[in-house]
Amino acid sequence: MFQGESPSLFHLLQMRKRLESRMIANVLDENGSPQETIRGILRTFVDYVKHKYGPIQIDENFVYQMMNAGLRTVAEPWRDLLGRPITLEELKTLVYRGAGNKAPGNDGIGLAFLR
Repeated sequence: MFQGESPSLFHLLQMRKRLESRMIANVLDENGSPQETIRGILRTFVDYVKHKYGPIQIDENFVYQMMNAGLRTVAEPWRDLLGRPITLEELKTLVYRGAGNKAPGNDGIGLAFLR
């Protein structure tokens, strides 16, 4: 079909058939009953999503155990080093020492840009 042409009956029937083949006509709800109305299909979908992504029961003690797993304390001499502000000289050294096509952060800006 060219621009400005009106679609033929054949093309209209093809488009309608394609559209109907992509539509959901019916679904089975959780009880196995067929739902054929739009409201019934939507209600079945909402119920499914609520059930699938609803709250889950967890043991609160397990959450605390997972939060504390693998945590280590930093030795006293290192705490002082980590607490110091970064100097301009240290920053320059890191920028020029790294590969130019690598981005040190999640912003995607490479070191070549910073140079």
